Amino acid sequence: MFPFFTPIISLLIAITGVDAPFGATNTIETIKKESAAFSQALQQEDMDKVLGYIDSNTMVLPEYHSALESPSEIEAYYSKFFKLSETQKIQKEPFEVLRFGDYFQELGTFEHTYQIKDKDWFTYEGKYMTWWKKTENDGLKILAHVWGGSRWYEPEQLSFFQVTTKPGKPLIPKTPLEHQITKKINTTTKAVKAGDFKKLSEGYLEDAIYMTYYDAPFNGKQAITEYFASHYDPKVVRDSLEIHVIGLFLWETIHCS
Repeated sequence: MFPFFTPIISLLIAITGVDAPFGATNTIETIKKESAAFSQALQQEDMDKVLGYIDSNTMVLPEYHSALESPSEIEAYYSKFFKLSETQKIQKEPFEVLRFGDYFQELGTFEHTYQIKDKDWFTYEGKYMTWWKKTENDGLKILAHVWGGSRWYEPEQLSFFQVTTKPGKPLIPKTPLEHQITKKINTTTKAVKAGDFKKLSEGYLEDAIYMTYYDAPFNGKQAITEYFASHYDPKVVRDSLEIHVIGLFLWETIHCS
């Protein structure tokens, strides 16, 4: 069986006081504009522009591929994709942009139409999450970019090449918050193996968004709970489950009046 890599990034927000208010509307619009420009650079196979959004801390997690955790790995991945395929269109639809100080979380859906050499044209529909970071000169860099299909696709349609990557360093919890996250991961692992959908649902806010493999995003705790109830049958035996934290981003949002 072809291995399926489920990318997981643990994104933690250490809140001091009250959440910082959103910036001006044009700041959110800038994120959407830069996101569209990044997609255009990919569509035009403009490696210089693509790498302009990447820095030493950027992490990219493609579907059916191990994590890309350095600029050289990211460049190798996109170079090979450009060489082995031709893109007709990349269209993204952000449905939520949230601001946390100098960081922005963008969630959305996408359509990517491309052709692998000697194959038919193919449209890949999915969802994505991008974390942006504001730089010192008010520019924007991608901190993390993760995507996956909204339905099942044959592995060879998405994973027609691999690039060499170095395994990420596992998180060794040191701070109270890191220990709290580790405890949460262990609780989640036990709940999934036991098929305990009620326990899984406890960790989600009412307006949470859940992005799983082979499905469109689930919006709201009720929809997430219904998915868990249908998906995690306690009668189904799950032999093993591993959750690897390969990225941990901590920051504070300060209340501003």
